[in-house]
Amino acid sequence: MKMKCIKLMTLLMVAALATVTFTACGDDDKIELPERTTVKYTVSISGDMLRFYDITINYLTPTGIERNETLSEHTWSYNETVEGRYYEFKFIVRAILKTNFRELVEEYKNIPDGPTTANLQTSPIYSAYFTNNTAANTYDNRRQEAEEQNVHVTELETYLENNSSLILVSFPENVK
Repeated sequence: MKMKCIKLMTLLMVAALATVTFTACGDDDKIELPERTTVKYTVSISGDMLRFYDITINYLTPTGIERNETLSEHTWSYNETVEGRYYEFKFIVRAILKTNFRELVEEYKNIPDGPTTANLQTSPIYSAYFTNNTAANTYDNRRQEAEEQNVHVTELETYLENNSSLILVSFPENVK
């Protein structure tokens, strides 16, 4: 009888220990981190593009505020992360031929020991993604390869006349 009582007590203690162990393993202690939206826009333009074109950038912040900027340097970048999930993204880069382009072409041709071609290169990069407590959930992450356009100086004025307005990148999306 004493042996049965000891076995029963041992069994009850193991059962009690298992019950306490399993209730302590609930996932109610998980910390939820807020979702975030990040946008990154970058564009690099060659010096010759800046010489002959006015470059404008139109974009949305992650919270939907529309902004317009004029590029004055070779590289422009915007990067912002905000709390919450936003679904509208926009990044448009336009090149409009300067009104005095003929004078600029003549100056370019007359550079002593100057180049024989004009490099009209662009390199836009853009991405938009959501993150939460588990991992990044990328909506879109694109890199548009650099587009190199070399134009011989003897054909430069004609090329510019035929390409007076360019859209270098257009990334308007609603991802809902």
